[in-house]
Amino acid sequence: MKSRIYLIGNAGILIESQGKACLIDGLYDCSGTGFHASPIPESIYQDLFEKEGKLPKPDYLIFSHCHFDHYSKKLLCTYLAEHRPRAVFLPDQKESLSILEDTGNPESIRYISGNYEAYQVEKEIEISFIKTRHLGKNFGDTLHFCVILEIFRERFLLTADVDFFSEDFQRFPHKHFQGIFVNPLFYHHPVGQDILLDIFSTEYIFVYHLPFTEDDQWHLQHMVTKDIERYNSKIPVIPFQKPGQTFRVERIWEGGENL
Repeated sequence: MKSRIYLIGNAGILIESQGKACLIDGLYDCSGTGFHASPIPESIYQDLFEKEGKLPKPDYLIFSHCHFDHYSKKLLCTYLAEHRPRAVFLPDQKESLSILEDTGNPESIRYISGNYEAYQVEKEIEISFIKTRHLGKNFGDTLHFCVILEIFRERFLLTADVDFFSEDFQRFPHKHFQGIFVNPLFYHHPVGQDILLDIFSTEYIFVYHLPFTEDDQWHLQHMVTKDIERYNSKIPVIPFQKPGQTFRVERIWEGGENL
């Protein structure tokens, strides 16, 4: 099977396979303070929201946590006013609790709070949530999840803003993935490299949560380029940093763990 991955912006990723699509952290805002996020490009916004848009329409909306650069209540309500995904998965935190009151499609909302929750939403699609710490001492109260998406026998791990310094990745239910998504700080630090090489195995490493060039005030794109050269990984590393960027997954790995 071959999945296609679309960058929406920042950590917003749309994964599609065989006519089924999942949108992860793809309805967000960039107007908050702190980490600077590029806005969703207007053309991508239109393709995502318009019924005749070019992007696959997501069957499932998934959110790792409720920070503005991953989740916008306003944008989600706007989307749900016109579209009917099969399910929406939200952290069970105060920033998202009033969604039931604001949408005409409350039966589709699933609030996530447990240490580990797995949903077999279709025969060939499973969405799992692993409660993890958010990076940074100021975010100790943030309800944050790493997301595992299995779609037609391909498995992806999206780590969002996980605290890779203190989290126990050995407890994750799977260790092999077609692709692992990490933010630039995760990929930059030797601790993150050890996790990617010693705990997990993957066919691709995707570095996401990157601003577009015009918004890259901290030169994160340059940092990631240098890190790729420095670590010289045998695993293909794909930075997601260009508006409209897409990637088709090619199966490399065939042995070992039964997917």
